[in-house]
Amino acid sequence: LHKVLGDDVAERFVITTNPNTGIMRDVIISNKLPYLYIPSDIVGRYSVLSAAGLLMSEIAGIDSNELLRGAQDIVARCNNEELWENPAYLFAALLFLMSAEEKRNINVMMPYADGLKHLSEWFCQLWAESLGKLGFGITPYPSVGTTDQHSQLQLWMEGPEDKVVIFINIDDYGQDERIPDVFTRIAGFANLSGRSLTELIKAAAESTKCVLSGSAKPNMTINIPQLDAYHIGH
Repeated sequence: LHKVLGDDVAERFVITTNPNTGIMRDVIISNKLPYLYIPSDIVGRYSVLSAAGLLMSEIAGIDSNELLRGAQDIVARCNNEELWENPAYLFAALLFLMSAEEKRNINVMMPYADGLKHLSEWFCQLWAESLGKLGFGITPYPSVGTTDQHSQLQLWMEGPEDKVVIFINIDDYGQDERIPDVFTRIAGFANLSGRSLTELIKAAAESTKCVLSGSAKPNMTINIPQLDAYHIGH
């Protein structure tokens, strides 16, 4: 390996692996490479919150301590046996009823933030691998606003009555940009001048919710107060 990748290979790679078995163990030991292991009692889809996943968070500039603090706090809330005080219990119960009573077996996960696109995809992996068993399961579908609002809304409105749309709303994106006052004599541009991008994306999300609700299309909203590590973990 050193002949192929150079003598400094141990300084440039960190490998994730099972602590006891697997073909990568031989590579790690023979080449004296640093590694992070995924505990054997944690399956792959949950490894995001293990050392292997948290390393990637730190590389991406996400505070893993805050991410874990948020996750720890939501676990405490989700241990509550009272349905109306347990967000995970309530979320699962509503989607189960939509599937069992209304035959709505597709859940569209739609955060209104490009940075949460992969979170939507991770949700789909968790949902599909955990619940798709023994002939049962509810199909998750990843989306992101406003991109898929344009490309999929037609299907949600006039297609098969088999979907529930789950919006993720962000109160504070942590940064914002204001549209300059340009082309103010053109009506379409004048309406946008001086507005912020946060205003526009929130207006797009709210209008989509209103359209769906007004047409009796089931949807729900998960609200995130602030786009930061703690609230993503939470």
